[in-house]
Amino acid sequence: MTVRKSLYGQAAVRVGFFVAFFGQAVSVWQLRWWVWMGAGLFLACSMVRRLFPNRMESHGAEKQFDLVQGEVPAQVKKQWKKAAWRSALAWVAGNAVCLSLLLSLPQREEALWALTFFYSVCDVVCIVVFCPFQMLLMKNRCCMTCVIYNWDYLMMATPLLFSRSWGGRCLFLLGLAVFFQWEWKKHHYPARFWEETNKNLACSHCTEKSCRSRRAVLRILASLPRQKAEK
Repeated sequence: MTVRKSLYGQAAVRVGFFVAFFGQAVSVWQLRWWVWMGAGLFLACSMVRRLFPNRMESHGAEKQFDLVQGEVPAQVKKQWKKAAWRSALAWVAGNAVCLSLLLSLPQREEALWALTFFYSVCDVVCIVVFCPFQMLLMKNRCCMTCVIYNWDYLMMATPLLFSRSWGGRCLFLLGLAVFFQWEWKKHHYPARFWEETNKNLACSHCTEKSCRSRRAVLRILASLPRQKAEK
């Protein structure tokens, strides 16, 4: 199985769980206990898998395990920090608005899990179609060079910080572990994250080619103003 097929398979599961929890949140149906357990195990296994080298993961996430050495200029590290802080602040601000609304709902727990899986679906969209973090905040070339790639599971699990179940809070802590491992590696081995020192991040070594679909989307978005002007 290729990375892309694995990604699409995960996307299908994530969409399924989002629909399931959203349906319960709006009282369309009542979920059985095994759906909750299956959703939790799916997220937990996905997070644990990210903590170890895995050829089914995108190299954007796997670059932290590359055995490369070299010096990264202080200016580059400074740019990483500024971009990461912008992304973190945007994420916190956006979630402050969303969660302030969801936490007052009678179906609060279901809404939190639905939002978690909505974020997980958006994560796949960011990889394959369009990533606002890349275009507006990080301004990096692609996922291969993204220095916040492994923030994704912490971002997905953000709503579960407010879960009333121990399982939801454990998933948040697991997402935090993925985040801290990534940041520890980036601090101690920055050469693994910079394309000038890690040649595995070069386009010539990329086998995923997710940039093709994203470029097509960008071309469509760029053409919209021209089409309106012509009309």
